Amino acid sequence: MTRFESQRVSLGLALVLVGLPLAWLLRSYLGFTQSSAVSFLFMTASVGLLIRPQVLLTGKLYGNPVAILLPAIFLVPMLALALLENMEGDLGFLYVSFVLVVAIATATTKLEMLHSSPHWVAGIAATAAIASIYQFVSGGLGAVETDIGEGARLYVGDSGNPNWLSFVAGQGLLAVCIVWANQLKFSRFRELMFVLLIILFLVVIVLSGTRSSLAGLLLCLLYSAIRTVRQQNGNLRQELEPTGKKKTSRTFSSMVLEAEVPYLYPPRPFLC
Repeated sequence: MTRFESQRVSLGLALVLVGLPLAWLLRSYLGFTQSSAVSFLFMTASVGLLIRPQVLLTGKLYGNPVAILLPAIFLVPMLALALLENMEGDLGFLYVSFVLVVAIATATTKLEMLHSSPHWVAGIAATAAIASIYQFVSGGLGAVETDIGEGARLYVGDSGNPNWLSFVAGQGLLAVCIVWANQLKFSRFRELMFVLLIILFLVVIVLSGTRSSLAGLLLCLLYSAIRTVRQQNGNLRQELEPTGKKKTSRTFSSMVLEAEVPYLYPPRPFLC
């Protein structure tokens, strides 16, 4: 495994997760407005970066086989239904096929090869967020008039889809928090960049007007507030308790609130 290959698959995964807004921007600037072909080619190239052909040809995929085959139990019947319906303009067959291909492509890569994915996700999401705000403020792609007509909800490119932009901003917010918590080197510049990125993603989520994202953000803030208060109360009780006193038993709810949130990426420091 080379560093180049690790960066390639990490970039591929990031483009699969949050790269679609870049395709919308690209087709807008190239004059292919609302062209599904540009988006299809862009996402195909993203999967091409993620997949490792040498592993696929050997048939020895990584990960738990059950975890790989379990989505197929639901996706294959959906794929068959999409073929049987054959509705005009229906993209269900394309979407389900893409999910199956991504699942297989991911299984060709070791988990430790994806350690740079949070960095790529944060960078791509920040690019989409900045582009959407630029469109909204300056009307760079004629988005201001359309936005106002739809209630001034923020989106990127020619998509007209604020819900997807909110999802991308949420992924970027999560990636920034993961990178920040696992950085090896600390500097004021990096701390400032992390804070600015978090503010950027929060602004985009709010301006997109997506209720599910706003509700999820409020629940996260509520969880963080409750956990902080309980930890402070626990530390205060430990200071007030006399030494040698037997500790009281913990309830299930306290264990849940005090539990660490597991990372979605390898539990080792990421390279910054």
